[in-house]
Amino acid sequence: MTRTDDRYRELAAALLDHPQPPCSGNDRFTADLIDLERDEPLQLAATFCSRCPIKPACVAYADTARPPAGVWGGRTYPPRQTREKATA
Repeated sequence: MTRTDDRYRELAAALLDHPQPPCSGNDRFTADLIDLERDEPLQLAATFCSRCPIKPACVAYADTARPPAGVWGGRTYPPRQTREKATA
């Protein structure tokens, strides 16, 4: 098992306690960042994530998984560069 697996299980457990977080059903939270307006992730974070009861678990998961799309716990995660791209 990986650290990401552990964080995913923690997020899943948090969702059992709070099955309807503020982002639930809002497609903007899972959209590719290119599909959002420039300031939209910040607005989403301020409006929804700041008061979310599962934010700590969401951030912990996203910090390890680094999802390529969406807003997670008020944050976005740019794609990781591969070793080839980083040295080019």
